Amino acid sequence: MILSIGRLTPQKGFDLLVEVAHVVLPQHPTWEWVVLGSGEQEQKLVELAAETNVGKQLHFVGNVSDVEQYYRQAAMFVLTSRYEGLPMVLLEAKAHRLPVVSFDCETGPSELILDGVNGYLVAEGDCTAMSDCINLLIKNPEERSRFSRSSMDDTERYHVENVKRQWQQLLLSI
Repeated sequence: MILSIGRLTPQKGFDLLVEVAHVVLPQHPTWEWVVLGSGEQEQKLVELAAETNVGKQLHFVGNVSDVEQYYRQAAMFVLTSRYEGLPMVLLEAKAHRLPVVSFDCETGPSELILDGVNGYLVAEGDCTAMSDCINLLIKNPEERSRFSRSSMDDTERYHVENVKRQWQQLLLSI
């Protein structure tokens, strides 16, 4: 299962996700893609999935009370945002040791993903490259396992003591 989570708004690029799913899912009939979250585009996205014939494999589940169960069941996490701040869903995916594939949108993903080490960063909006990276991970369980083992690489900067030290330095410099 592929997992994506977010508000169903233009910023999060779920229309691009449907475009990618249209390429990926028909090649892998035993795979499913689950999207958690709700928002203004929900009905439009469900209709778009149906129009592109991926509605049986691409599921817009809405808000759920137990997000953890979905992280535990997922084989990878995909982020299709057009822009982000610090995407908490990527931090959560990494904490669950999931390989991640994300558009390299302005701020966020490149701070959290080591391209080719624990996931793939794809040029913003490049649905073909996104599809290729997802297909590669689906076809290559060894790569998914390698990314999973490296999921926490380079996360020490987010440890409480390091963040606290950075805040102290900032406040002292004012």
